[in-house]
Formats: sequence, structure tokens, C-alpha cells
Amino acid sequence: GGKGGGSKPFWRQFVDPSDDPEVIEACCALIRDFLNSGAPQQTVSHLSNAYRNTLRHYAPQMGAGWRKVDKGQWELVRADSGHDVADRKVEVVECIKRACEDAGGVCRARHAFDCLPPDLVAFLQVELGVRNLRDLPAACAEECANAGLRMNVRRNKFLLGEAGEDEDDALYVRFDAAHVREARRALEGALRALGPPRAPADRSWGDFLRGDFVAMTPAALQRERQSAGYQQMIAVRRRLPAFSMGYSICCAVQAAQVTLVLGATGCGKTTQVPQLLLEDCVARRQPCRVLATQPRRISAVSVADRVAKERGGRVGDSVASKVRFEDSVTPTSRVVFCTVGIEL
Repeated sequence: GGKGGGSKPFWRQFVDPSDDPEVIEACCALIRDFLNSGAPQQTVSHLSNAYRNTLRHYAPQMGAGWRKVDKGQWELVRADSGHDVADRKVEVVECIKRACEDAGGVCRARHAFDCLPPDLVAFLQVELGVRNLRDLPAACAEECANAGLRMNVRRNKFLLGEAGEDEDDALYVRFDAAHVREARRALEGALRALGPPRAPADRSWGDFLRGDFVAMTPAALQRERQSAGYQQMIAVRRRLPAFSMGYSICCAVQAAQVTLVLGATGCGKTTQVPQLLLEDCVARRQPCRVLATQPRRISAVSVADRVAKERGGRVGDSVASKVRFEDSVTPTSRVVFCTVGIEL
């Protein structure tokens, strides 16, 4: 079975407590000595897999918490039994909620666990029997519901906001309205203060938007929507919050010179908003060509490839990319992804 592993197969030592009586007794003795010492915490290090997993298994049963504090270092934590269980549940949930808010509305369960104070870790393990935070929504169901806290389907992230149950990679985030208004005023002021653009010395690669352009007609849009590729990807697109907010975004763009769209990473701002604006303009019978900038060459090319697939075509059809020395723009390209340098 391997050293310290008793009769267990070798590979089980990496996940299970040891069944070797000597290892079990040594770990239980260490936990008893810690509890009898009166110290709030005790750091242990340089443990083998068998000892580490055995301590993790028996510590909550004997009244102590167990957590990792650094590489190769773990900690026994004394559980405080002087607090009301209901109050402690609320403290745990509020602590995880703050971690999600600081991360923009979503944070990994591992990060949330690391944000918990040692005494709350011990409370979860000893009083509630929660060994992994994926079990927290069941142990603190009422508290999580009151705080608007939940986990995604894969149960590896905590979420705040209004996203649907199937939206694992994105969600709505509430932004302070005053901050948004101030950001918009700052952007509009900066645009008004800009002088005339400077012409680059070599404009042979920068005038691609001035070339021949074939505006998309409603009939052409309808044919594109009926293509097999478009129909295959539309179900995926509908899961993104940016897609469901498409009408509101398009109305805002039509009504104002500057529109600021805020959303969490993965909500579909980059891939969905250009497509939604294009389709809205075609429905209004307005000629439209959308230029979307990306900070790097690789992101401009990869996003163009993704959006082209969502529209059921290939790069160079209705969607294209333009970076220095690489150009897929054609007269039928209505959505163009380029780097900031190309746009300037």
C-alpha cells in the first residue's frame, strides 16, 4: 500500500486519510495536544500526503478546523463555540459576498475560502460539517438566499447579480449610477477636447474603411440568419447577458453620441454588441459598418474568427479583421475588428 498508507492502494494516499493505526494515532495526538494547549492556531509543515489528509479528516471530528496557509504549510484552528450558530452563518455568507463584490460579482470558491477568517473556517468544518465550500449553499440556504449569493452549475464559483441559472461565465453587475454618469461626462468632455486627427505618414494601410463597401440589405440579413451556422450558434448567443440586453443597447446608441456599456468579463460585450448594432441598422435600413478595436493583434484576429462563426460564415465574409500586415477586409465586410493602432 505504500508508506503511511496502510492497506490502501498507493494513489489513494493523495486524496484519502490513512488507515495505518500509527498514522491515525500520531495525527489524533497532535490534534489533542493543540486543543489542550489553549492556543487559537498552530502551524504544521512538511507533512506527507498520508499525514496531511489524515489531519484534515480527523480535525473537524475532534473540534478543530484545518486550512492551508501557504505552500507546504497548514494550520490547525480552534473552533469558537461561544457564538450563536445562526449569527455565524450570516458572518460566513457576508464574508463571501464581500469577496464576490470586490471581484466584480463573481469569484472562485477557492478564493472565497481563502478570504474567510480562520475562526469562520473552523466554524464551517466543526459546527456545520462543511468540508468544501461547494456544500455551503445547502448548509446556509436561507442566509445565501437573503444575501443574493449562489453558486454556478459547476459549483466552483460564487455569483451575485441577476444572471439566469445557466449563465456560468457571465452575469449582470449593478454599477453605481452616479459613477456611470460621471464616466460618461468625462468621455464626452475628452471627445470634445480632441483636436483634428493626425494623418499618419503612410496611409496605404489605414484607409480600409474608405474603400468599396456593400451595405447589407434586409434580405441579405435574413439569408444569413437562415444559414446552418447561424442557427447552430444562436442558442449559445442567447445565453449571454449582452444579447438579451441588445434592444436597450441599440436604442441607447441611436439616442446618444457616446454610449458606455458596462458588463462583467464574459457577458458578450465584444462579440455581441457589434452584431446587434449591425442588425439593428439593417432593420432600420441604415447603411452600417461597425469598427471594433482590440488591444492586441491576436485578440482582434481571434474575436473576428469567433464572430464570423456565430454569423454562419468565414472571416472575410460579413466579418473581417485588420491588423498590420494582415487584412481580411472585403467590400462585404460589415463588422471589422482591428487593433487600436490601425484605428488611429
